[in-house]
Amino acid sequence: MWSGTENGAYREYSYLPMKDGTRIAYVVWRPEQAGRYPCVLNYSAYDQSGAPFDRVKRYLDAGYAYIGANVRGTGA
Repeated sequence: MWSGTENGAYREYSYLPMKDGTRIAYVVWRPEQAGRYPCVLNYSAYDQSGAPFDRVKRYLDAGYAYIGANVRGTGA
């Protein structure tokens, strides 16, 4: 797991374990200040766990957190 601040936002990157042992890669972006935020979830086969900051900035600016997760068998 990696987490830290980047471009004035908080980013966490890790894996979510499934019951069968498969791990799903994900990234969480949220405003730098800790708190509760509504969330946009992008669950896709197109490497969402590596979502770049420029793709999620509009959501962060609107006060949302962003989670990108890879579909099983794709991405990381």
